[in-house]
Amino acid sequence: MVSGAARYENYSDFGSTINWKLASLLKVSENFNLRAAASTGFRAPSLQQLNFNTVSTNFVNGVPNEVGTFSNDSGIAREFGVNQLKEEESFSASVGFAAKMPDANLTLTVDGFFTGIEDRVVLSRNISATPSTQSLFDAVGASRVRFFGNFIDTETRGIEAVVGHRADVGSDMRLTSDLALSYAETNRVDDVHPPSKLGAAEVWGDREETFLEQAQPRFKANLTNSLKADKWRAFLRNAYFGGVTNPNGGAEISGEILTDLSFGYDFTETFTLTVGANNIFDIFPEENPANLTSGNNFIYPRATSQFGIGGRYLFARLNFKL
Repeated sequence: MVSGAARYENYSDFGSTINWKLASLLKVSENFNLRAAASTGFRAPSLQQLNFNTVSTNFVNGVPNEVGTFSNDSGIAREFGVNQLKEEESFSASVGFAAKMPDANLTLTVDGFFTGIEDRVVLSRNISATPSTQSLFDAVGASRVRFFGNFIDTETRGIEAVVGHRADVGSDMRLTSDLALSYAETNRVDDVHPPSKLGAAEVWGDREETFLEQAQPRFKANLTNSLKADKWRAFLRNAYFGGVTNPNGGAEISGEILTDLSFGYDFTETFTLTVGANNIFDIFPEENPANLTSGNNFIYPRATSQFGIGGRYLFARLNFKL
């Protein structure tokens, strides 16, 4: 089986774009399929990236700094040669297989994928004033400034696998288990594309590189088990979030397992009660070193996206079918 699509669009803010997609599936046998796909795409800058302006006070080692984020059509952005934002363009491809093993009640899918993004919109590092630019900074009331720009190109490579199992337990229970594994690695490629009046090192540095490549888990795993009987059900999920690196200070943060558990009961055909807990063991991210908490205001890292800082969450849910 082969499918294809093409699309032409014209936008008032950045012009025309033509994108396509091609996908194919080859049925090798009754229980084994090969599949592949390739496509192009785009993402227009968001309203916030286009229009956001603010000056905020950041404390660095107890010293206040006025840091300004300015839109690309602001006067100071034009003085630095910052271009108007344009769309990101992407190319994606994937290849994999899907298999069934009926005798073992197993299903398996494995897919490798690649996504390349050109002219990716990112936030620059904080740019400090020099003697020749001090008057510009004074005019906007900031000691440092930063801008959004199409500054970098990136590539993401990864692989995903899902194993599913279905089994009858006793005469009236059904156990459904799924293990999902994912590994994805994002890297900056080529050179930084700085504004005409700034150097590459002024808009992109080690902290920004770490934030892009290592501040979110590269590896994640989910093991879910659902046991269902006539009137009740139990759900258990263990999620592993891989280790990350804190861009603020470079500390390595180890991976963690979070556990969700819930129980449901059908009192009638139309009324169900479910009680449970997300992150039942109350796991929190590793705390910041004392020198990075800004006076104990930020206990946990602000620049990583490993998992949330809310801890255990208890809930009770009523479902009615009308």
